[in-house]
Amino acid sequence: MIIVSACLAGIPCNYNGEATPDKRVICLIKEGLAFPVCPEVLGGLTIPRNQARITDGDGYTVLEKKSGLITTDGRDVTKQFLKGAEHTLKVLRLLGIDTVIFKQYSPSCGCGLTLGGLFEPDRIRGDGVATALLKGQGIKVFSEESLTDKFFKNLRIEHLKNKKEPVLISMCGLGIPCQYRAHSFSRKGFIAKLKDKYDLCPLCSEQFGGLPTPRIACHIEKSRVIGKDGKDYTKPYQHGASIVLNFAKMAGIKKAYMKKGSPSCGDGGVTRRMLEEVGIKVCLL
Repeated sequence: MIIVSACLAGIPCNYNGEATPDKRVICLIKEGLAFPVCPEVLGGLTIPRNQARITDGDGYTVLEKKSGLITTDGRDVTKQFLKGAEHTLKVLRLLGIDTVIFKQYSPSCGCGLTLGGLFEPDRIRGDGVATALLKGQGIKVFSEESLTDKFFKNLRIEHLKNKKEPVLISMCGLGIPCQYRAHSFSRKGFIAKLKDKYDLCPLCSEQFGGLPTPRIACHIEKSRVIGKDGKDYTKPYQHGASIVLNFAKMAGIKKAYMKKGSPSCGDGGVTRRMLEEVGIKVCLL
């Protein structure tokens, strides 16, 4: 399997809530060879969000704690970018993935060109935070702009050799803290057995729905998603569920392993209902 920037897969998750789909990346997903990740969203940031830039140097400078990231409204989001990079690396290690295709010019995913600037965002030479961390751990990171059609063809041929049936799994099931309290759980032995049989595709529908991590606890009430603060969160839950469903259809997924007790994934959950309505079998973790 290959990890790709979610925005390249057509998921509207960049800072302004839009996508930058790449046909070649989408082709990899349709063949069950790739799944999407957004390090900034994994780090707990919302969709949309204020644009961030590296204030000095590039991603390596941030990893060395000599620089940070500031949004256009002056908020320090260094912690979230570092967390997102670390969570992405953890997913790669857990699933044994060594190849990533990231979005160019992103302060997180940029490969050779990223977003910096002391006073305002500007494209600069260097790697984003997630790219810098992954490269330092021996992961092969490419930007979509640097790759030729021939490269994609060879990448496809290489990964088709070891392809297994792709299945969805709740991101928190891999030990990534993306639940509403920024907690996780992990059934390591069970996950190891799943890995032997399937290509696991971890996603969090609540994060892709635009919600932050941590976030307000919610519950299902008469087909609506209601938060402990009394607000109706049905719309972002449905949006995230639609994104997960669209990915599942694109990748030809027939089975999902999801977190029980979640208003997204558990009994009566928004995402679970959408998946089951199109015939995808949902098993609870």
